[in-house]
Amino acid sequence: LHPRETMVKCVSLLMGNNWYCLSAEERKLCRDIFSQGIDDPKPEVQRLAQAGMVAYLATYKTVSEMCAIATVYTKNGDIYAAREKKLKKTTADATMNGSAKVDTKHQSTVLMMSCVLLATPYDLPHSYLPALLAAFVRHAAFPGLKDTVTRTVQLFKCTHQDR
Repeated sequence: LHPRETMVKCVSLLMGNNWYCLSAEERKLCRDIFSQGIDDPKPEVQRLAQAGMVAYLATYKTVSEMCAIATVYTKNGDIYAAREKKLKKTTADATMNGSAKVDTKHQSTVLMMSCVLLATPYDLPHSYLPALLAAFVRHAAFPGLKDTVTRTVQLFKCTHQDR
């Protein structure tokens, strides 16, 4: 195992088993570790951090806080999607090869959008989820993000099928 993978797994276990015993500062530290894991270049660390962040959001954030988070990520996601689309039109080589790398901030934003979407299983908060889902699906057009978007939508569909 990679040291960062081990760290994210340990924090997830600590958070999951001792959530109500953790102070506010320790909870923020867990959040920061998951945020750094989402920014990690290694996909295995990103997936573990994403799962930890989903648990963090589902456990600790209220609906109004989730609405504020979703609004920010919806706006940022739209900005990144427009920027990537414009860049794709201007760069003919990237479209021909399909090997254009996605900006790391764009990827982190999409991963966080995924976390917010998956943080409310079996519930559909109408105040923010439809707009976030619509903004999130736009990122499926980018090759580096297609797997993340597809996997998230499949998980979302499984947990929201009766809604």
